[in-house]
Amino acid sequence: MRRYVPISIAILVWAWTGIFVKTLKDAGFDPFTQNVYRYAAATAALLILTGLMNPAGFKKALKRPWVFALPGLAMAGFQTLWVLGMYRVEPAFAGIIGQSDMLLIMLIALFFVDERRMVCNLRFVTAVFVGLIAVIAFVALAPPSATERAGGQGSFLLGSALVLAGCAMWVVFAYITKWLVKRHGAMVLFSFSAVFATLLLTGVGVVNLFVKKLEVNFGHVFEVSWPFLLLLAGSGVLNVGMCQALFQHSVRLLGVTLTRGLELIIPLLTALFSYLVRGERLSGGQWICGLILLGSVACLTVLGKLLQAK
Repeated sequence: MRRYVPISIAILVWAWTGIFVKTLKDAGFDPFTQNVYRYAAATAALLILTGLMNPAGFKKALKRPWVFALPGLAMAGFQTLWVLGMYRVEPAFAGIIGQSDMLLIMLIALFFVDERRMVCNLRFVTAVFVGLIAVIAFVALAPPSATERAGGQGSFLLGSALVLAGCAMWVVFAYITKWLVKRHGAMVLFSFSAVFATLLLTGVGVVNLFVKKLEVNFGHVFEVSWPFLLLLAGSGVLNVGMCQALFQHSVRLLGVTLTRGLELIIPLLTALFSYLVRGERLSGGQWICGLILLGSVACLTVLGKLLQAK
């Protein structure tokens, strides 16, 4: 049972990510400011962890750091889009539709010869189709309270689109790093990509300082109490830094398929925590669609592993 401890900790922490983002929003942090500070804290933690866990890989990456620039761009794109979406929708809602990244991975796999066999499998295609229908129905069945919290139907749909666009960027990151991870290792890759992501997020924030329609206030850290500063830095260190290390360790202990399967618990835990902390409620139809989506992702994970083994 000890093998399950690292991924269990990561799952519990990751389930709070959306709630932390919403809490920081309620504390007055704009999305660009919290992105910069959270990723800066996460990057510092990741570099320290990587240096301790893989010093040889760390030194190797220092010789050619620019190879991580493109993954960093995709990572920054994901973070920007996802957080902008989170400012309009609730954590449980975002957590469940966020699982659709697996569906996007399968669609993109059509363009890769070594993975095309999987997506041409009838069971695989059926699972993807069912999952896509579940995502559409999940958004359509949102209760009136969800659109009211978002500020109206238009804002709610925009938030949903931004979360899904963020998922798409994470899929892009996954494919960009498909070959780099074999050469550098996951922790080194993620750490150095996070460095470039932090620099890009800072640049986006600085640019938006001069856009009058967007309120960016890097100095807000001097205007809030210490618990919010602790949450700002801690959510970056824990949710991005520590959990990434725990995930990679779990992959070595349990394998990719089982680790990915256990991650499907995260949206359900987020729904529970968000209900207890924020009073977020999902409609009965949404629960059904959400469970169908998670079931589709679970099937895709298992089928993918079986087909790759053939």
